[in-house]
Amino acid sequence: MDLKQKASFFLVVTPGLEALALSELKFKFPEVDAKTIMGGIECEALPEVGFAFNHYLKIPTRVLLRFEQFKMKDLPKLFKKASTLNWRPFLRGKIPQFEVTARKSRIIHTGRLEKTLTEAIAKHYEAQPYPKKYLEDQSQNPPTVFLRLDNDMATLSLDTSGELLHVRGRKEMGNIAPLRETLASALLWFTINEAGVVVEKQTLFDPCCGSGTFLFEALEFFEKLERPFAYQSFPFFEKQKIIEPTFNKNFQFTQLIGHDIEEKCIEHANEIAKKRNFEIQFKVEDLFQATNAPTKPLWMICNPPYGLRIKLAHTLQQYLEKMLQVGEPEILGILVPKETKLSHAKYKIFKSLEFKNGGLSVKYYLLKKK
Repeated sequence: MDLKQKASFFLVVTPGLEALALSELKFKFPEVDAKTIMGGIECEALPEVGFAFNHYLKIPTRVLLRFEQFKMKDLPKLFKKASTLNWRPFLRGKIPQFEVTARKSRIIHTGRLEKTLTEAIAKHYEAQPYPKKYLEDQSQNPPTVFLRLDNDMATLSLDTSGELLHVRGRKEMGNIAPLRETLASALLWFTINEAGVVVEKQTLFDPCCGSGTFLFEALEFFEKLERPFAYQSFPFFEKQKIIEPTFNKNFQFTQLIGHDIEEKCIEHANEIAKKRNFEIQFKVEDLFQATNAPTKPLWMICNPPYGLRIKLAHTLQQYLEKMLQVGEPEILGILVPKETKLSHAKYKIFKSLEFKNGGLSVKYYLLKKK
């Protein structure tokens, strides 16, 4: 791999959201050549651009650097190839963690594949001793190495992200909201692209906000994410910098408002907002007791409780009707289980999106006035 030339990256994306993730990538990094495949995006970019994906893309869950691809029908071939690869720009003399998958290949035993990789990298270290400063440095963990074997074609990739990218570094008190940040950002981006109205004039209101995931994502969709990433441990990148993209931040709502019946959720959301100096209005309020609508013009977005584990006093249809009664929004986005049927006399469903949230098949509906 020539570290001064473009490299191959794979952005892992929740299945069903690939086109949205590609749209975000093209908006923020328009010069990058990319395409979608099942479960992600393949693209070519300079390393300093690909590493920046971790900071600026809010829909992908992980960014992998494609390291090597080769035909492999037996373990000796894997050992020979992996032991002679140039790992020095990426590893620091420690055995990394491995993520191994295999399908439609002569070798499908992931344990044997992982053992072979471990022995091969250990052999590489014996042949090329690493600097003492790397071996003694306990602050840097090696990046995870991914091996994907499909139809006897092996792909070795290096994780550049570390923790999954939905970890934004702001929920220090624990994740109360069940919707991951990457999914919330995807739904916001979907709403923006499909609504066809000016965002800057809108109030965004979440009447069942939990710990405020939708609102925090709306506020930070274009901001740089600052937290540790795996690529920062790569020896070759120690003194380099990522390339900062430039794009129009056209995602600025006039106001951000969140209500929830759970006092602990609102306390948690206010705590985050205070620490980060976020201007979001959080309030404890039961949607079904609400009478006053927030400032208009208004968008509403909501991930209401589904009632799958705990029986609820209201149906999802009743949640929809109450939200539209209280807010009379121009646009309403609501996330519900896939089989849920929703309708309203004054509103029409004009777009929808299907994916899985924590293993549950869900559907996101966009409604607007008829």
